Amino acid sequence: MYRALLPYPSRFAVSRATLPAIRWNFSTALGGAQPLALRAQLQQGLKAAMKAKDSVKATVIRSVIADVVNTDKASKSGEAVGTPEVLRALQQGITRREDAQKQYLQGDRPDLAQATEAEITILRSFVPPQLAESEVDVRIARVLEEMKDRGEKVVMGGVMKRFWEGTGKEEISAQLVSERVKLALAKEQ
Repeated sequence: MYRALLPYPSRFAVSRATLPAIRWNFSTALGGAQPLALRAQLQQGLKAAMKAKDSVKATVIRSVIADVVNTDKASKSGEAVGTPEVLRALQQGITRREDAQKQYLQGDRPDLAQATEAEITILRSFVPPQLAESEVDVRIARVLEEMKDRGEKVVMGGVMKRFWEGTGKEEISAQLVSERVKLALAKEQ
């Protein structure tokens, strides 16, 4: 019935049974189920890049949106993932590009390294501001004091656990926190 109306060959035809599923996945993947701030920023950024005909920016944002959609599909609930997962996809994209940039520089390809740096800058524009190292040090010192006052054993795992209780994972890189905790513990001993 639908095949006669399609402008393309029938082997690409979509059956009627799959149309609602496609519609549902599309609207959920774009944040139709619930308003998601970071996801909406990515969509607006993509739209602006497309209007400005900035193909590099549009391609970079599309790659992150694809990662987010893949995360949506892999989620156990079948719903759109929240802002922390979208932020994690952004940070993974930045990490991948930083690794690629290092390899380009080692391979004596400064042109590709420069292009990758532009992509990193685009992605960083969507990441919310991170805590400064001084603020991280203050929070770690506060955690250490609380643990000493309570008479708890001050070890790396305990300090990290207490630190993350009062801090969101989107506010700071876990690697930076780990380094700063190690430094603070080394000073304590």
